[in-house]
Amino acid sequence: MLNPVWIKKYAYTPAIVWGILILYFSLLPSDDVPGQLKEMSDQLLHALIYGGLTLLLTLAVTVKKPEEFPFSTALLWLVFATLFGGLVEYLQETYIPGREGEWRDVLANFLGAICGLIIAFGCWRLFHKQWINFLKN
Repeated sequence: MLNPVWIKKYAYTPAIVWGILILYFSLLPSDDVPGQLKEMSDQLLHALIYGGLTLLLTLAVTVKKPEEFPFSTALLWLVFATLFGGLVEYLQETYIPGREGEWRDVLANFLGAICGLIIAFGCWRLFHKQWINFLKN
């Protein structure tokens, strides 16, 4: 059974792991990128990846304080995800052979992060009462 203390303590772990995976796959030389990732729409992939990051970060905050949705913190995570994506694009352009940084990708990261925030809010609206009851036990 899931332990509420453990969940609160490690609430950010999925987001940290997701961020590490983003860095790992984003900073691979183009020849080493798995074929499945190359076959997807680039902008869709960016939106999904950074939407997932914002979703995980925002849900981690709601685990810490489930009574109200943390709009200001969620907006900070949105900015963080966008800047993180911009940094990755810069690193790709500057240091990674065969990779290019593109403004379209940064825009896709931003739009995906907005979607992640909206999904996090929807999850909170649907499940926050259950979360409160679970986390208090």
